Amino acid sequence: MHIAFFGDIHGQVYHLLAAVLTWQKRTNTVLDMVIQVGDFGVERLEKMTQNADVFLRYPANNPAQFDFLRVLSAQNQLAAQLKRFANSFRNPSISCVVTMKR
Repeated sequence: MHIAFFGDIHGQVYHLLAAVLTWQKRTNTVLDMVIQVGDFGVERLEKMTQNADVFLRYPANNPAQFDFLRVLSAQNQLAAQLKRFANSFRNPSISCVVTMKR
C-alpha cells in the first residue's frame, strides 16, 4: 500500500495535488491514499476579508491560500480535472476528519 502524507498546506490545495500527480507520474506508482496532517489552513472567507491585518498578512501575500475555496466551488473544466485527479487513485474516495482548536 502506498500512502502519502502532507502537512500544513495552509489552503494551498493545488500544490498538494500537483505534488501527488508529479510523484505518481515520476515513480509510475499509484497512491492508495493521501493523508493531510497538521494545519490545513482553511479559514472562513468572511473572517479573512473582514480583518485587514489577517488578509494582508496571509492571502494578499499568497493568493494560493484561497485554493481550497476554489476547489469547493469548482465547476466545468476545473471540476472535471479534479474528478480525473480523484480517479487517479486505486480506490478513489475522499474522507475528511476535522479537528478544531478551542
